[in-house]
Amino acid sequence: MQPASKLLTLILLIFMGTELTQVLPANPEESWQVYSSAQDSEGRCVCTVVAPQQSMCSRDARTKQLRQLLEKVQNMTQSIQVLDQRTQRDLQYVEKMEVQLRGLETKFRQVEENHKQNMAKQYKVWSKSFLRRRSHHSLTAVNSTDCRVLCLWRKSSKSMSRA
Repeated sequence: MQPASKLLTLILLIFMGTELTQVLPANPEESWQVYSSAQDSEGRCVCTVVAPQQSMCSRDARTKQLRQLLEKVQNMTQSIQVLDQRTQRDLQYVEKMEVQLRGLETKFRQVEENHKQNMAKQYKVWSKSFLRRRSHHSLTAVNSTDCRVLCLWRKSSKSMSRA
C-alpha cells in the first residue's frame, strides 16, 4: 500500500542517514554488492542496501554494523508486509460488507415501496367499500321510510276493513 511504502521509505532514510554515515567504507574503490532491496506493493524499488563485498572486510566492525542494519531493515520490511496483508484483507472485508449493505438498502427500499403500494391499494379498497356502504345506508333509509309508509297503510287498511 502507499502509506506502508512511504513509512518504509521514511524509516529506511532515517536509518540510512544515521547508520550508514558510520558504516560506509573509507576506500571508495572497494567493490560493492547489493545486500537487500525493499519494494512497495506495486513492485517499485523503495530502498536498496549496499555493502562492500564480503571478501573485502568480512570481520570488520563496520560490516557487523551493516549486517545489523540489514537485519533491522529486513525485520521492518517483513512487519510492513504483514501489516499490508492485514490491511488488504480488512479492506476486502469492508468492500464485501459495503456491497452487502447496498443490497440490503435496495431490498429495504423495495419493501418500503411495496408497503406504500399495499397501503394505497388497501385505502382504495376501503374507500370503495365505504362508498358502497354509504350508498347502502341511503338505500336503507329509503327502505325504512317505505316500510313506515307501508305500516301506516296497513294500519289504515285494517281500520277501514273494521269499519
